[in-house]
Amino acid sequence: MSIKDKIANSLGYSPNIIVEELKGKTENLTKDLKKVNSSYKVETKKLSTQLIKVNEDYSGLKNNFDTLLNSLQDAQRSFAASQTTNITSDWNDIYDTINSSLNKGLVCLRGRSRLLAQSDPWAKKYLFMLQKNVVGADGFILRNNAYDLVYDEVEKMKVKRFDKLANTIIQEMFDDWSLPENCDVTGQSSFRELCNIIIKQIPTDGEILIKPVRDKSYKYGYALQLIEADYLDETFSTVLPNGNMVIMGVEMTPYRKPIAYWLKKINPYQQLMYGSYISGDRVRIPAVDENGFVQIKHLFVKESSNQVRGIPWFAPVAIRSRMLNGYEEAILVDARVSANKGLKYEYKDNATGNEINEANVPGAEFAKNADGTNDPSRLIVPNMPGDNVIVPKNMTAEVMDFKSPSGKEGEFQKWALRGIASGLDISFIALANNYEAVNYTSSRTNLLEERDTWKGLHSWMRDHFLNWNFSELLKMALLTQAINLPPSKFEKFNKPWFQGRAWKWVSPKDEAEAILLMLSNDAWLFEEFLAENGWSLEEFIDKKKAEKKAFEVAGLSFPGSNYKQVAPIQKSVDDASASSADAGNNGKQKVLTN
Repeated sequence: MSIKDKIANSLGYSPNIIVEELKGKTENLTKDLKKVNSSYKVETKKLSTQLIKVNEDYSGLKNNFDTLLNSLQDAQRSFAASQTTNITSDWNDIYDTINSSLNKGLVCLRGRSRLLAQSDPWAKKYLFMLQKNVVGADGFILRNNAYDLVYDEVEKMKVKRFDKLANTIIQEMFDDWSLPENCDVTGQSSFRELCNIIIKQIPTDGEILIKPVRDKSYKYGYALQLIEADYLDETFSTVLPNGNMVIMGVEMTPYRKPIAYWLKKINPYQQLMYGSYISGDRVRIPAVDENGFVQIKHLFVKESSNQVRGIPWFAPVAIRSRMLNGYEEAILVDARVSANKGLKYEYKDNATGNEINEANVPGAEFAKNADGTNDPSRLIVPNMPGDNVIVPKNMTAEVMDFKSPSGKEGEFQKWALRGIASGLDISFIALANNYEAVNYTSSRTNLLEERDTWKGLHSWMRDHFLNWNFSELLKMALLTQAINLPPSKFEKFNKPWFQGRAWKWVSPKDEAEAILLMLSNDAWLFEEFLAENGWSLEEFIDKKKAEKKAFEVAGLSFPGSNYKQVAPIQKSVDDASASSADAGNNGKQKVLTN
């Protein structure tokens, strides 16, 4: 027996048992180690997943931060007006379309514009300026230009030959139609007066409707009816089953071409006469009927491509005008109160309240206490301009002078009127009647700029009303044979030109010489000069021939035949070259000849 076995026997252990126990413990340790390794792998994987997520979160936060930083940098580089700062925080930055804005405030804006037109003197002056400068005292003058193309043997080409007879017949017809009994369905307004109403109502209401009325009872089978914009139902907006849309009473195709108008049967703002208005009381009127005749014309100045209703021209200046009106009213009241000076009564030294009872002031009475008794310390004396004043015994009277106005009101008024004039696109001196600091040069500059505004409105009237109205009138006059011309040649005869008013200058002599100088140097067409003064070239020539013949028959000299015409420019001087030449040529100017 080995020493190992002897020891085991002495301890009471069997070698085989010890081996088995060691094997079991080894296996248990191996299993525990595998569990630890497995747990380690799981935790390591979890930690790895969490680390990946943290990295992703960090990357996202970094991207967001970079985006925010870039946005801040872009904001610094963007338009100042688009930034939100403490200065622009009260600025409404809500995006809105023109039709949406009109839908919200058109009725209110129209009503306030009408109030300005009725009661504000500056708004009234502007409307008078429109009437005088757009329509004028004589209205728009028709110069028809019907012509035939005739082959010219000399020019070897077709040239225009104006049909004088047809043009004369058409112009005489239009002049006769322009009388109140022919052009207006009410028989009250001439065509010039209708134009005045249009050019004043559009700035006030923003728009106007015109309905051509065709009836054999009229001399030329045609007259006009002006309809207020109140009738065009701004409350009616919808999409129709056929795909057309209605926006504020205007029916349009998908291409936004107006094809019909939805009108209220009564004016809802005349409830005193007609009673209450029902929103469904509307009628559809097509813009053009099946025969091609215009049924209704919607006139307004279009400021936006998608705009369907007109904007009153007073819109940008309404608030300023209202404020100025209130300021002027307060100044007038203040000046009147200051001019009607009051008196302040005070007791003399050692005077008692009861002594005022001895005063003999006509019309004076004591102020009343809360219990209805007299207060001898307060005396009420009515004061009218020009009254004699009696100072009560033991009292003194002192004039109360408010020293108003201060004299600075005019500068504020001019400042406000400059903004109003700019918003209406007219000159300040004309609107304010202020010529105190005007010289010839500044006056001419203002006149030229303002007349461009009037000429632009002349063109607008021709493009959107005058030419269209003439075309409709000529159709009916030809169809009803009110004029003896063939209807088949409508396109030939429909060649109108409406001349707006012309203006004279501040210095007629200087202007006349300038015009002659331009004409003699071929810098201006004579036909353009005549057109600005309301003449056509053909009519001028005919009138001139007739005048000269009349003078010849009478044996008189024709006026102006001895007038010396301004000679054409033969020389021009370069101021810069001339001044430099003066120093080296003993004062002799260097003249450049043609």
